[in-house]
This record gives sequence, structure tokens and C-alpha cells, in this order.
Amino acid sequence: MKTLLAVDYFCDAARRYPQHIAARHGSESVTYRELDEQSSRIAMALTERCGREAPVIGVLMERGIDLLAARLAVFKIRGTYMPLDRQYPAERLDYMLEKSKCCLLLTARNWFEQAAYLQTTRPELVLLDIEKAQESSAAFAGPRGKGSDLAYVIFTSGTTGHPKGVMIEQRSLINHLLAKVHDLEISKTDQVAQTASHCFDISLWQFMAALQVGACTQIIIESYVIHDITKARLASSRQR
Repeated sequence: MKTLLAVDYFCDAARRYPQHIAARHGSESVTYRELDEQSSRIAMALTERCGREAPVIGVLMERGIDLLAARLAVFKIRGTYMPLDRQYPAERLDYMLEKSKCCLLLTARNWFEQAAYLQTTRPELVLLDIEKAQESSAAFAGPRGKGSDLAYVIFTSGTTGHPKGVMIEQRSLINHLLAKVHDLEISKTDQVAQTASHCFDISLWQFMAALQVGACTQIIIESYVIHDITKARLASSRQR
């Protein structure tokens, strides 16, 4: 029997609860239907620009709804998600792109200059603006993923030498997400606070666990996470 993956659970939740709020970030919110459609448009744009099977897609963006849609889009095309932090030195980012054999870098318009700089030493790297990606109007009908597909690569800090890419398969990801749903008793009426850096492994379950059951991912604004836990709690409680 085929293993259902994280993106399969999300798509099922989008069919069952299309009007439920899937994610909030500050004053922004998106329903399951909207997030499904948004991620499918991005997936179509990725497919058109990176025809390689099971590509590694670098994502150079800040935490937010667009980042969540980008991650879902990568999973929809059976790609491997690799988050990048714009605060990293250019040498580290270039090293990560080289070692992962990344074929496409998905980024935001206000970060495009940094992405273009990385492309100067890697001319084969395709750049894609997240806003441009969402303009695709073609219907997306991507391949069904497998449990053995590589879900994501996250690089270590490199404090003991060069950063090392930790590779996690889709079956490991869904096992972890479902364990979180079970242990935290997450239901469709709940919210899950997303506070961790998108370049840390913990961010995967914070972003994705709620989406497995029709619940809401509450992406806490960066300044609240770092500076004011009281404001973070208040922001979350106001959305209930």
C-alpha cells in the first residue's frame, strides 16, 4: 500500500476544510484552499524551470506564508527543500548550493539582488521570484511522491569544520509529523505556534504538523519571537 506523505495529508485537509484558516502571519492569513492553489501555482513554475527529476530547490526567503507555500510546492514536485538564511556569509551559501547540487533558487523580490550575486559564481543556477512564480495559470498535476524521496536538506552549523547536509526522507518526515499530532493532540480547531528559524530542523514540524489535520499554523512575527514573549502570546491569543 502506498505511503501517504505530508503533502498528501495537506491536500486531503484542503479538500475537507477548504475555508479553514491554514496559516496566519501578523495581519495576513490564508485558507486551506488558497494555500493549496498558491502552492500549486508555484509548483507549476518550478516544473517549467527545473525539469530535472527530484530537484534540490534552494529557498532564500524569510519566515511567512510565502515560505510555507514554497515548501509545499517543492514537496508537490517531489523536490528536495533546502532553506537558506540571508544572514549567512556568501561563502557558506555558495558552499551549500554546490554540495547540494541545487538547480534552482526560489527567492523574494527584495532579496533578489543577493540571489543574483550567488548566481555570478554559479551561472547554471536558475533564479525564480516567488511573486513571479505565483503568476502561473497552468493546472498542476504533479507526480505522486514516494516515502523514499528526499524531503529536505538542512546544513549543520559547521562549527567543527565545513557544514554538513543532513538529508531527511519523506517517510521520516511524515512519521515525525504524525507523532507530533498524536503527542500534542492537535485537532482541526487548534493553532500551532511557529517560532523557530526556517533553517532549523524544528521548524519543519512547527510549520507542517497543523496542516496534516486542518489546524492553523500561527507564524509568530520575528521581533516578537526574539524580544517579547508577552506580545507573542497576545498575538496568538487574539487569533483564537
